[in-house]
Amino acid sequence: MWLGPVRAKNPVKMRPKIFLPHRWLELRLHAPGPRAQPLAVAVELKIHRTRPTAMTLRPSFLALLALALLAGVGVPYAAHAQTAVTTPAVQPADAMGPDWRATLDGRALVDALRGGGYVLYIRHTSTNFGQNDDAMTTFDDCTKQRNLTETGRAEARAIGAALRKLKIPIGPVLASPYCRTLETGRLVFGSATPTFGMRGGPAQPATAERYTELRAVLSTPFAARNNKAVSSHGNPFYGVAGPPYLAEGEIAVVKPEGDGKFRVVARVTVHGFPELAATP
Repeated sequence: MWLGPVRAKNPVKMRPKIFLPHRWLELRLHAPGPRAQPLAVAVELKIHRTRPTAMTLRPSFLALLALALLAGVGVPYAAHAQTAVTTPAVQPADAMGPDWRATLDGRALVDALRGGGYVLYIRHTSTNFGQNDDAMTTFDDCTKQRNLTETGRAEARAIGAALRKLKIPIGPVLASPYCRTLETGRLVFGSATPTFGMRGGPAQPATAERYTELRAVLSTPFAARNNKAVSSHGNPFYGVAGPPYLAEGEIAVVKPEGDGKFRVVARVTVHGFPELAATP
């Protein structure tokens, strides 16, 4: 369930008033999936830095934020924030919670990917949260969408260069038709085919068929000569795999098992493959 964003913009004449070095706050609350722990929610608080602004937060917003943070105590994973990430580049299995049965990291991961047969699902790299998709009428018009920043483009190029240096073979690349996901796919993998079935959507789909095509891509085994890739958003993967929520530029390495089933064998941060490629 997507309960947001809750944005505080344009100060109003009431107290308390605070001065923050940003334009607005975004609060995301992700309700638990069927496999999540009872009463657990994932909390995502993004601070979008633009210019210093005097802001006054309504009491209702402060109450909602306090409630969310209290509910988030003990949550196995808090979704990605736009601040520095201190987690390891390739996270081990016991850091991911019960839904992420990771079994590969480091050189073992690289060797497995060289053999093919996996799906690399990447959430688009860093974007400009001063933009949004509210006014878009077509996927072709990038001016009305949230797009990659120059940092995001540099991140995507670095991942692509690392995959090539590590000699990880990539076959078909499917991408959500949004500009940010197509650009990420093309910068990382060299090409990307716009595919509506890979598009974004609510974290908790209204029907079981919402992500049928994505689930089929992730779960269908194929000849192990190369690896498939999907460039998409955080919500679709959360919808089929559950928490934790992928950060921008993060890659989930998936092993298809057939019959609608797949296994996440690794989760690699935006800098993970470049760091592996730089290791002698």
